[in-house]
Amino acid sequence: MQNQSRQHTAPAFLKGALWFLFSGTAMLCAFILPIHFLALSNGYRLRQDLPFIKLYGAILLLAALYHGLYRTATVVFDLGFIKKHHLIEKALVCLFIAT
Repeated sequence: MQNQSRQHTAPAFLKGALWFLFSGTAMLCAFILPIHFLALSNGYRLRQDLPFIKLYGAILLLAALYHGLYRTATVVFDLGFIKKHHLIEKALVCLFIAT
């Protein structure tokens, strides 16, 4: 009986963790991207000699990509492409890794 309850909670935990990551990336992009674009439009430039600039850019890019890919995968699933959902999800993961 205990093994059956663990089997049912593992997918729920994974789905919850992915949803938490999705909402976290949404919040990060919603706060950081407008400030970033506003600063760049006002003439501020990122100094490339600072060590955390590459990390900042990578986190910003990965957050935006994950958010977009997760939303695309859920829309495809919600539209009823259940059989093609796994193929589209794998293609999106390959696209995410390639970028």
